[in-house]
Amino acid sequence: MTEGKNRIMIYGPKDDGTYVVEFRMAGGEALAISIPQSEARVIRHFQERMPHGLFVPEMKVLDDDMDIESVKTKLHQARSSLDEMRACKRRAFGDNEAKFGKALSGFLGAGRSVVYLLEKMAS
Repeated sequence: MTEGKNRIMIYGPKDDGTYVVEFRMAGGEALAISIPQSEARVIRHFQERMPHGLFVPEMKVLDDDMDIESVKTKLHQARSSLDEMRACKRRAFGDNEAKFGKALSGFLGAGRSVVYLLEKMAS
């Protein structure tokens, strides 16, 4: 059932109180690290929250920088919109509400685009 998947698993405590953290790659190669009982507080914390381990998806390697440049462009647009929203907040007069709304819309749109691009790159 778990063959062919990257997985991090925490085993223990063993009889001597130690824990073993296993990192297993989809191809079967593994690395195990033993954690002594005196240093196991953090491991116990995570073991309680992921009793069945943690599956780690494969990430697509980018062939070109096109998607990265698109993300950078959208982040720049989000920053510009955020700066405009801050400027509207400081101004005492004018139609700040409409300008703020426009900047907010730009900020949210650019932010959604960044999330979309990153999800697309990860799939």
